[in-house]
Amino acid sequence: MKKLLLMCMLISFCFVLSAEEQNKAVKPAEPSTVKKEAEATKTVPPAKWDSVQFGFWFGFPPSTQRNNVCGIKIGAPFCDGPCKVSGVETALFCGATDNIDGVQACVLVAVSKKLSGLQFSIVNIGKVINGLQLGVVNVARNESFQIGIVNYIEGNTIPVLPIINFKF
Repeated sequence: MKKLLLMCMLISFCFVLSAEEQNKAVKPAEPSTVKKEAEATKTVPPAKWDSVQFGFWFGFPPSTQRNNVCGIKIGAPFCDGPCKVSGVETALFCGATDNIDGVQACVLVAVSKKLSGLQFSIVNIGKVINGLQLGVVNVARNESFQIGIVNYIEGNTIPVLPIINFKF
């Protein structure tokens, strides 16, 4: 537990330092450029990023629905959201973030629409998995590489296989 907290603090510190360096590197632009940037900012809100995010229930706290995560997202016991996680999502019961780049490791159920990396849980459910699903029951809609007891990929030549199933 101490190592996990230390790792979270280090990731947060690195994220803050890199954000400060990026802000210092920005030079003042010409007035016409500033005007164009202001108009672009009005139409497309900037993405907010958290280095550590906690979820306690589906949609609670609200930041899980509007902030991306570059670091670790922790569900105690649940977490979800339509935003992106670049790093690790872990939850006690269910992790259900839509877009994961990295590892989604939960005790009971891991759900995602798009995952690039590893999905590890008792039950794994995903649409597009560019990586590995490792669990007792693995379900994917389009593509995946699965290792588990029951592996199902919709639209595969043989959709259900024990031990290993894959479609690329």
